[in-house]
Amino acid sequence: SVVPGETPLAAIDELEFDLGPPADAPALQTNAPSNAPPEIAAPDIVGRLAPLPDGTAPLLAGDLAEFPFAQLLLDVFHRGTTGVLTLTVPSAEKRIYFVNGIPVYAESTILSENLGQFLLATGVIKEPDYQRALKRMRDEPLQQGEAFVRLGLFSYAELLQHLRRQIREKILTTFGWPSASYQLFPDAQFVGSKLTFEMHPVDLIHEGIGRFLSTD
Repeated sequence: SVVPGETPLAAIDELEFDLGPPADAPALQTNAPSNAPPEIAAPDIVGRLAPLPDGTAPLLAGDLAEFPFAQLLLDVFHRGTTGVLTLTVPSAEKRIYFVNGIPVYAESTILSENLGQFLLATGVIKEPDYQRALKRMRDEPLQQGEAFVRLGLFSYAELLQHLRRQIREKILTTFGWPSASYQLFPDAQFVGSKLTFEMHPVDLIHEGIGRFLSTD
């Protein structure tokens, strides 16, 4: 298997002060205009993600049991990779997308991590709102976020905020996975086709470790 470079967790606090995109990397653009309806990715309710392009060898491969997620995020950052990280357990799959080593988007097959379930869990909507949105999606059809907006539950600008929080949560909950097989693939095809939200890996690591790995 491909072995990632060494990035000790003890270095995280020091890295917090000097991390930034590689000097020769193009500026990261957030593909989320505030003055137009966003192109929202289909909700991951089905429990299956679209296949990745065939024939691409992974840059990294391994298991979180041997190389924890926090170290993996730092390793991808230091490489400055634009691509997709797949994480797989027997019952679920996640994909985290990177631009210049920065996490910008995530997908998950876990039902509780889809947009509607996330908004229910965080108290943004109520169960009747969720059921109305599901019916609206079936009747028109609509994607989930668009259905919530058309029902008047929140605006497009608020939808973008909720999507950012949902995507961030998909990444953060991965810190709770003690084991998962992973592969990192180079891929720039998603850039421009998905909503992207820049999330600094050190911020994610501090929050993820505090929530899922702290022994205090």
